[in-house]
Amino acid sequence: MQAASHAPCSALIIFAPAGAGKTLTLVHRVFFLCGSGGLVPSQVLCLTFTRKAAVEIRGRLHQAAGMVDVECATFHGWCLRLLRTFAHLTGRRPDFRLASHAQQLGLLKEAVYAWQRQQGISPPDDADAEAEAAGGAGGGGRGAGAGPVIGRGATPRHATPHGSVLPSGLTCRRASDATTMLCRKLQKAFRDVKLLGHQVGEQTNALLMSEMGQFVLVQYDEQMRRCGLVDLGDLQSIAIELLGHAPVLESLRRKYRHVLVDEYQDTNKQQLQIIKLLCGPAMGVTVVGDDDQSIYSFRGAQPGVFGVFQRHVTGARAITLSQNYRSTRNIVQAATAVIKHNPGRVDKQVFTDAAPGRKVELCECRNAHLEADWVVSRVLALQQQGTPLSSIAVLYRTHAVGREIYKALKDHHIARAASSADVFARPDIAPLVNVLRLIANPHDDAAFRLVATGTAPAFDGALLDVLSTEALRTKASLYQAARQLHAASSGFFGAPTTVPTPAAAPSPLVGAPSPYRPPPSPYNPAPSPFGAHGGAGEPAATPYGAHGSARAAAALDDASRRALHTLLHKLDELTTTARRETPSALLQAIIRSGVQVALNPQAPPHGAKLLADELATALPHAPAQPESLHLPPATPAGGYAGGYAGGYAGGYDSSAAAARMPPPPRPADKLTALRHFLEHQALSEVEFAGVDGRDAKAGVSLSTIHGAKGREWPVVLVVRVNEDILPLCLGAADEGGGASAECVAEERRLLYVAMTRAREQLLLSYVMMGEDKVPS
Repeated sequence: MQAASHAPCSALIIFAPAGAGKTLTLVHRVFFLCGSGGLVPSQVLCLTFTRKAAVEIRGRLHQAAGMVDVECATFHGWCLRLLRTFAHLTGRRPDFRLASHAQQLGLLKEAVYAWQRQQGISPPDDADAEAEAAGGAGGGGRGAGAGPVIGRGATPRHATPHGSVLPSGLTCRRASDATTMLCRKLQKAFRDVKLLGHQVGEQTNALLMSEMGQFVLVQYDEQMRRCGLVDLGDLQSIAIELLGHAPVLESLRRKYRHVLVDEYQDTNKQQLQIIKLLCGPAMGVTVVGDDDQSIYSFRGAQPGVFGVFQRHVTGARAITLSQNYRSTRNIVQAATAVIKHNPGRVDKQVFTDAAPGRKVELCECRNAHLEADWVVSRVLALQQQGTPLSSIAVLYRTHAVGREIYKALKDHHIARAASSADVFARPDIAPLVNVLRLIANPHDDAAFRLVATGTAPAFDGALLDVLSTEALRTKASLYQAARQLHAASSGFFGAPTTVPTPAAAPSPLVGAPSPYRPPPSPYNPAPSPFGAHGGAGEPAATPYGAHGSARAAAALDDASRRALHTLLHKLDELTTTARRETPSALLQAIIRSGVQVALNPQAPPHGAKLLADELATALPHAPAQPESLHLPPATPAGGYAGGYAGGYAGGYDSSAAAARMPPPPRPADKLTALRHFLEHQALSEVEFAGVDGRDAKAGVSLSTIHGAKGREWPVVLVVRVNEDILPLCLGAADEGGGASAECVAEERRLLYVAMTRAREQLLLSYVMMGEDKVPS
């Protein structure tokens, strides 16, 4: 461990098997770089895959040596800060927000509806379609639901089948179901092509390259910009585009002198490209990981990245951490016996000085029901022996198996650990989250539609169509269009309301060039004829065409005008409350406003309290990092202005560091903290499992193996270790019809990861039910 942390080379691979002290080694590597290595903490960048890992590394650095200026972030978190710093170069508003998966689906539906209207097919307008649309965007509706369906007043053309605009093989009895299925398929296709590049299946490629796919992609990007949103899946590709911009890259290479990458085996092509671009000839790089724990091939990761690094990085040195400090000898030996069969792996000769401990237990169960009973009996026995439930985890390959175990534990009144992320998916809470999203970013069209259609019947009719037409005509968000219509109706309401215009971001570069645009491609199409919205060098969203808005306002009936006035007035009041009051007071204000009841009349009152508790816990800790990167100014000699005078030869001086380094900035007001919190939740969808310590409630942990990565428990039960479940190689066959070698190798790595989560006791089970059910 000391050899790895103190290696003087500038390019280093640290092979760190499970339980080998990877995090401690990485932290001491930073100490060495900021000591004998002669760097200052702000010149070190540490990239991880989970927020939990980033927080842990940052915490250890601060506790052990007072370091608060080493930048530790996930790949997505760092790319987000990079984009905030240089938003003006991409034609985006500086106050953009991240779109969650639910928001992405809502905007995709609107783009598909636009395609259907262009083809002369009216979007579905039945109650099921409305409920489907509302639920798909993360919220409920009035009664059966009121989703954001534009053009609802038109008469459907039943003579034209919806199947005519769907890809081959995608059929459904109800048009609303078909639209939802199509949108989810498009969402997955967009995500896959962003992660895997052009290595996607023929069907996915055909869907993306079709006339409809290209239309939806352009409309989707256009709506994202108009709403001031950024797709989570675009963060890394945008970062690559920015790193290809010479002034951006030069400023970053002035800032960083050494980059450390945790869990290197999980990097995909985009992340490898970011590392390659960022690390110039004079920059050091340390990669830490384990090829035996590469389990994210579906995200584009490959275990062979270490070999590529050794071949292409001059002078790269590899050091292996061979001692396991986590598990007993029996567990280490059993896990090694599994993984050693993988071809092409790096042999690490893992050992441990720990006692043998309990033998690994393997249980054969007659069927799935008896396997669930076995899990219950083992958990109860462990509890009677004094093992806390929070020390026990049940791991499985698929969610379907997890649901069986969850039900069995619930039936026996055994506490299960609950994730804080589950709170936001509850039907009584999701509508409140939509209101919070609208308060945090009024330009979020998906949230605006859900809240508007859910609170006022007038928005179900012509009013939403008028707003959509105005937004399209003026290249604005629905919120801005609503403000303009409200102002044009000032004779009815009184004094008009000021339309806020997004502020331009100051350029961090001297003599910054014109807005950067990536070259068009099938997966990065040319900008829509409507243009970008609110970005540098683009037509401003305001002022609007006054005559057009006046005509549109005159066409509204009194009920529509009243609904518009009421919605904007409530939004103004709630925004003011969000700036000044506590989360509990904000949620109470939402309830008093009647919005919650309008969105979901059946919602129990305790849902708001659960959300208020979650916000009260999370908001004080939301500002973990500043929103943008602090870049050093260039000097004529190309060095650092005001260089660091403190010496590190004798070790890191924590007292001097504390005096020099201010703590991370906190939000200026509670509304900013709310925005950070919602961004935190959106990032959690792409940053791997284990996002924060608040997830660990008292109870048995239930997790997929992928979700358990990076975690450990005293006792681990791995269930359903059966062929076609673990390993699960559906659709990955070799020429002989059997499972492909690559798939089997990854599934073996998955089992290895599951087994090495255990510290003291490991139990495995499989099901015998019919000739096709055999242990793996």
